[in-house]
Amino acid sequence: MFTENELQTIKKIYPGLKHITDKRKNFLRGNLHFRACYNKDIKEFIINPSENITVADTYIDDGFEIEIEFLQGFPKQFPLVREVGGRIQQIVEKYSLQDVVDLHINKSQDNAACFCPKPAEKLRYPDKINLIHFINNLVVPFFYGLSFYEKHGLWPWDEYSHGNLGIFEFYAENKGKKDLSIAKSCYECLDEQGKKIIMSNKRIKGHWPCICGSKEKFRKCHKLVLEGIWALKNDIKEENLAKGE
Repeated sequence: MFTENELQTIKKIYPGLKHITDKRKNFLRGNLHFRACYNKDIKEFIINPSENITVADTYIDDGFEIEIEFLQGFPKQFPLVREVGGRIQQIVEKYSLQDVVDLHINKSQDNAACFCPKPAEKLRYPDKINLIHFINNLVVPFFYGLSFYEKHGLWPWDEYSHGNLGIFEFYAENKGKKDLSIAKSCYECLDEQGKKIIMSNKRIKGHWPCICGSKEKFRKCHKLVLEGIWALKNDIKEENLAKGE
């Protein structure tokens, strides 16, 4: 599932995480300790920053009790990462949030962290997941963001919306690549309601109520989602025409 070299590297970088096998399941469990900061000007996340590049107001030295569950599909399938020390619920209560989903927790996967929209997973790791890269570039930034939120009541960077909205936002950001494989991946990750929106012959207009349910006009509520819908509808239509459908 992963190599002895990877385990030794993790032991060296994150000594609080231990490899555990439980009923034929594989986990890394324990304390994920990190030192990191975020440079907002250049949008750079820095692990173990030196003194000369530390951004004082975003510097965090913290640790979370976590587990990383490796599914049978690993390394092609994302591991499930969970906070198991109770801090997420404490943050929910501290800021009177409606639910843990507001902190990007997927309740349908036993409260696993949601790092990015599903199509972004495939774009980031098209072949297989490098475990060390996964921890450094997705797991640590997620828990850094949680720690920042715990202190300040907001995320240190822009965040994707939940579900279909996040997928549409992701496509809006990537529409310039003109890559029909991304369009296909985004469409396949939508739920049935999202697919109906894309396949409908009606063009959603900016003055219509936003699909998030806020009753605000689309262009004033989730403008990036609207742009993503327009682009994805157009590109999926091109994909289907190319297939002769």
